[in-house]
Amino acid sequence: MKKSVWCGIVSLLLLMAVCLLSCKEKIRNRRDLIVYVNDPVNGLKKIEQIGKIKAAFTYKPWQLMGIKSQTVSNKSEKPYPFKFKDKLFFVLSLSANDKELLRQLQFSQYGEMVQVLAFRMNEFIEAVPDDKKPVRPLECTFQQTYGMGTANNLLIVFNKEKLMAASDLKIRVKEFGLNTGDLNFAIKTKDIKDIQNIALN
Repeated sequence: MKKSVWCGIVSLLLLMAVCLLSCKEKIRNRRDLIVYVNDPVNGLKKIEQIGKIKAAFTYKPWQLMGIKSQTVSNKSEKPYPFKFKDKLFFVLSLSANDKELLRQLQFSQYGEMVQVLAFRMNEFIEAVPDDKKPVRPLECTFQQTYGMGTANNLLIVFNKEKLMAASDLKIRVKEFGLNTGDLNFAIKTKDIKDIQNIALN
């Protein structure tokens, strides 16, 4: 009995080691990281479908926020993109029928939604770490795509220090005019930590 238990433990440890190594081998460059993050299996992309509206909430690693080779003129300034490491970035994507959602709204609603997404989304978004006090975003930036994308994207930035001590993050996007009701996305900080220190080629 003891021998079988010991064999089971060894097998489990070997399996965990293989999984860790395969994850590191899998992510070698920006393209690999983008594929990894956008695969819902890895826990960093959550999707809600409300009628024809698809809302996707995706973690955007700091490694994808800039160009590693960019020089720094001021020695006291953090190297770019490493200055982004103290923040958490997420993208809220809104689409319908695999096209930008806003372009499919009536003209009167279109103008109003552009204004809300561009200037007021901080009022509607909060992150709740381990069901504790909600944390507001540092900023929300609406990314204009002028009908050329498959979704309308909102970049959401949080203070990393206020969230990463938690085990679970619940991000709530309150109803802001699309009649979807509140949108709720749950992400485990472990899934974020798993790729925090990956160096890209």
